[in-house]
Amino acid sequence: MTQTKINIGLSVHCHHEILIEYCTDYKKRVTVIKKNKPKNEQEIRLRVFKLLSKEAINALPKSMVKACADWNKACADRHKADADWNKVNSSWIGKEEWHKKFCGCREWNGKELVFEK
Repeated sequence: MTQTKINIGLSVHCHHEILIEYCTDYKKRVTVIKKNKPKNEQEIRLRVFKLLSKEAINALPKSMVKACADWNKACADRHKADADWNKVNSSWIGKEEWHKKFCGCREWNGKELVFEK
């Protein structure tokens, strides 16, 4: 039977200035370390960066685990809100008319501000 390695969860040393934090994508973080961090830091970062076991999580203060769960829920809610916003914004009929009436700047090209070069 193939065992799938967990890729998300509470972690230790995901970033150098935070001891414990939630890691949303372990493999992606490893790739970022290998591609973007100074060579002299990579070995240490990769060696100490780990997802926490259930035993390690159970040894954390309960308030920390709860705060993490609350943070994760808030992130999920924000991702849903962002998706909802993008859907509504992209299907907004009358956007240009609204812009013309309430702003009217010439720098907006219908998708973004355009700056002089």
